[in-house]
Amino acid sequence: MVVEGLKCTDVEPSVVIDFPFGSGTPQMKLAAAEDAVKRGAKALDMVIDIGALKDKNYELVVQEIRDLVKAAAGAKTKIIIEVAYLTKEEIVAACKCVEEGGGHYVKSSTGRADRGPTMAEVKLMRDSVSEKVGVKVAGTGRFWTSQIAFGCILAGADLIGTRAGPEIVEDLPLLEEMYGNRIKVV
Repeated sequence: MVVEGLKCTDVEPSVVIDFPFGSGTPQMKLAAAEDAVKRGAKALDMVIDIGALKDKNYELVVQEIRDLVKAAAGAKTKIIIEVAYLTKEEIVAACKCVEEGGGHYVKSSTGRADRGPTMAEVKLMRDSVSEKVGVKVAGTGRFWTSQIAFGCILAGADLIGTRAGPEIVEDLPLLEEMYGNRIKVV
């Protein structure tokens, strides 16, 4: 239904895999990804296995990402690392896993933790991956103002996922006046 409803628009049908904690088996994640692509998804957001990351089982985390990228068959992949549950060192490790696994974006949050990412965490994510990997800030909820969203862009975010979209879009002309075309509206 979503794929049909979005035909002839620039909006990409997206599916979240293993929401919200990433604790499903690699086989479950792979099957869900393959099914989503088969049904027309153009973007896949997968939650990493947070427990595996905390156990320093980076091989498993990287392999899940590689499997997702392969199953995506060209669809965008956004890998959710859930920064609210991670130390600085774990955020860096997660970002490195995303890049090594070939993910298109490292994504901050699902929105299910008790907070969204801090500006320092957004900057840390940007600093931990090359320019080949995008940084998506999400899990910010409606309480985030356009100023905070714009701050995240200045900290290195390429995409913003929020429920405050209308307010942010309203303030875009001012941001564009101040900073030019460094922003992407999705």
